[in-house]
Amino acid sequence: GRRVSEQALRDYIAELQTQVASITVARRIRDLAGIIKVMDLDHMPAYLPRAVSALYSLASPSRNKWSKFVAPDKLYRLGLKLMKEAEEDACRRRDWSASKYRDGLIICILAARAPRRRNLVMIRIGVHLLRMEGCYALHYSGEEMKGGRASEKKLPAELTTFVDRYLDHWRSILLKGKVTDRLWISYLGRPMAEGAVYDKVRAVTLHELGIQFNLHSARHALATQVAITYPENVGIVTPLLDHADPRTAEEAYNLSDSLSATTDYQGAMQVLRRKIVGAK
Repeated sequence: GRRVSEQALRDYIAELQTQVASITVARRIRDLAGIIKVMDLDHMPAYLPRAVSALYSLASPSRNKWSKFVAPDKLYRLGLKLMKEAEEDACRRRDWSASKYRDGLIICILAARAPRRRNLVMIRIGVHLLRMEGCYALHYSGEEMKGGRASEKKLPAELTTFVDRYLDHWRSILLKGKVTDRLWISYLGRPMAEGAVYDKVRAVTLHELGIQFNLHSARHALATQVAITYPENVGIVTPLLDHADPRTAEEAYNLSDSLSATTDYQGAMQVLRRKIVGAK
């Protein structure tokens, strides 16, 4: 605790401010205070907790996550819509329809389970995509996961027939006679790279929803949707997103407090407007 002099703290904060966003600076100093509290509480500098409060009051997120927010159920419906349109559009080239069906399935899986970009793109049939008990599941070993823990999650049963259709029909059209166990195939017949999947989802959501939806935004959206719709079950976010610490989802992904506050504000304004109109 004695080593955290006021000048050393100022210098540390100044150095952090040249490297990371303001919200990250606040969290780093909060963590420092937490360490001192555990290791040397008797020498906790009085200015350290005050610095944490001040930094949080001035902090702002480095990106406006709300600008790319799409509720998972809306995103899921978009995926279903694309697959249906691919089946019905007989006038288009078959590889165009196959690409559209593939995009719809990617979006459905992204909305339903929000895997990390690397895990979404790397899916191999029979390795990561497994059929069990009448539905499909995504399975990853610990070495393939960011946190080093193996993961297995079932996809919605509703998607089973769509996955079957993609595997049996549309994927074969995209492959053009080539052979690979990778799930996502480009219209050139090659496995899609991370950048290709990323760009495709952004392009499709911009065209269909007017929002360039990033792959990682699905994780923010899922955590928020659970917190708003099923607050009593918010604990499922941690295993669903493969986090070790529940605070990760709470701090980095959950936008529900802002949304709830906005909803309450709009409701209050509507009541006020009705009163004013009634008074006239």
